[in-house]
Amino acid sequence: MASIFSKPKMPEPIMAPPPPPPSTSDDRAAQEAAAREAERIRKRKGMASTIKTGPEGLTEAPTVLKEKLG
Repeated sequence: MASIFSKPKMPEPIMAPPPPPPSTSDDRAAQEAAAREAERIRKRKGMASTIKTGPEGLTEAPTVLKEKLG
């Protein structure tokens, strides 16, 4: 009965695409420069973002309203 059935054909093996080229030093330098700039901006915001008045304190008169009960 082996002569009635033929062997199945095997498909050609599929080769994986080559890996992408390693990053160059220019890309790495650009990433490091961007990280340094982001860190510098983050540090600059630190203390200044918490202080809402100047060294003199509040210079305007407070706005206080009296409520009438009658």
